[in-house]
Parts: sequence; C-alpha cells; structure tokens
Amino acid sequence: MKSVTKETGFHIVRSDGATFDISATASGGWMVPADAVEGFCTLDLSVVTSENVLTDGSSLISKRVNERDRTVKEARYFGANPDQARADAVSFFNPKFSFEVHATYRGRTRWCRGELYAFESAWNHVNVPPAITFTVLCCDPFMLDENGNDHFFTDAVPMFGFPYVSHVRKARADGAKLPVGSPVSKLVFDGENTIFNGGDVDAPFVIACTFDHETKDPVFTLGSRLVKVVYTFQTDDALRIDFTASPPEVTINGQNAIQKCSRDSSFVDMTLKPGDNVFYYDCAEGYEREYMRVKLLFNARYLGV
Repeated sequence: MKSVTKETGFHIVRSDGATFDISATASGGWMVPADAVEGFCTLDLSVVTSENVLTDGSSLISKRVNERDRTVKEARYFGANPDQARADAVSFFNPKFSFEVHATYRGRTRWCRGELYAFESAWNHVNVPPAITFTVLCCDPFMLDENGNDHFFTDAVPMFGFPYVSHVRKARADGAKLPVGSPVSKLVFDGENTIFNGGDVDAPFVIACTFDHETKDPVFTLGSRLVKVVYTFQTDDALRIDFTASPPEVTINGQNAIQKCSRDSSFVDMTLKPGDNVFYYDCAEGYEREYMRVKLLFNARYLGV
C-alpha cells in the first residue's frame, strides 16, 4: 500500500446516524491507500456549443456542472478480527440509506451527500487484509462546508446603566442576598443583515423562524426577491422556508403552507452569491419584528477540498 498524507481520511455518516471511519494513519482499522482519493473531489463539466453558420468558430449554448459519482477504492482493514470488520462494513453500506461523506485533506474537511451507487468487498485470500470499494452518487456535485451557520440574527446592545434599588427586603430562600442594581442591555432586531458566503459558487439556504408573540404577515427579502407569508403567527409557532428543496417548500409547524405565500413571492434564484448578501426580514406591524427569531441556514459550496 502506498503511503499517504496523514491528514487524509473519511468520516461517513449514514442517514440513520451510524458512522464509519477510514483513516490514513497506521493506528489500525480501515485505512485508505494513496490512489483511493484520486478524482474524488473533481467535477464533471458539460459545455455545449453550436457551430456558427456564417463565421468561423462556434457559439456557447450552455455549460453546467453535472451530478458526480465519488468513489473510495480499496480501503483495507489492518487490525484485530478482520472477518468481523468486513462483516460490519458490508452491513453498514446498506443501499436503503443515504450517506454523507466527510473528506479531510491537509487539515481541511468538507463533505458531500449522496446515495450509495455501488459497493464491493472482494473475497481475498485469508492472509490478505479485507478491502472495500464504494461509490456515492451526489446529485449536488459541490463539496460543502462543515459550518451550517446555525445562529439567530440578533444583537445585544449595551444601554446606559445605573443601579435599580430593590424594594424586596427579604433574602432568597437559599439565603443569598438580592442585588440592589442590575446591568441593562437591549436586544436589537432591525431585520437587516449582511450574510457572507465564503464558498466558490451560489448556495441555496433555509429560513427557519420561530415567534415569541403574535406576529402578522412576515416577509423575507434577498436582493430584489421576497417571500411573504400571509398568516398571523402565534407564540411558539415555527415557519420554515426551504430553498434547498426541489420544488421549494414552505411549512408552518411542519404542515405544508406554500398556499399562504403572497402572489408576489418569488422562489426563483433564491441563493446566496459568493461574498456579501443583504438579507432583510420584516412583518406587517414593524414593531412585531422583534418577536421573530430568524435563522438562515446554509452550507457554503466549494469546487473541492
């Protein structure tokens, strides 16, 4: 087996949560040879042209990045009980599940999601370590960032503070003294946010919003496009707008609600461009915006690792 850079390796997550690791270290277990990752992160490109009728050369008709087969070849097992290890691998790569493959190279990890397209575990001689080869078909061909950007759009702004005198004379039940003053800050929900996409290409996203109070007709704007949901939300309601789905999905408390979107809502080209993107959210009564807890979830997309 050829030597490889020690940073190289794969962490595979099945859709039911089961995991499988393939390392490049000599610590025992499943190990990946040097040529196992050749072409793993390359992209399949299609460029279509048409010959010009009156002049030389041709005209560009279309170009696209196609779906991608990603294969890990001849990962071998070096460790105790190889027969059981082979049986565990055969059981793990079950075509009834989907898979995420997290690839690490030179300290950087990115991942892809797909369906098991092929799997093989050869019948080697008993003295030869068992080996597996598998292929995952990725409909989204780009490699994804590990960071899902799972945070709310809120900012805490310090206010001018001064001691508030406590009129409660009794100590707490545990004997601790009550404070005679408190620091003051205020949460600001101005609705306007700059989202940075550090990837190489556009990234689709999901809007996840919960409500702390009754809020009417929330609207979400990215550039010149918007989605408005004509509905009065109550405390603890949850709204989810998924632009990663095809077609896009809108749910309220898990139930389909795309029919509640206004006629001027747009679901086309709702993606984050590389670099800064201005994202804005509001509602029918502007002051109710502070009751909206908004997350914009996305994984930056890259051309490789």
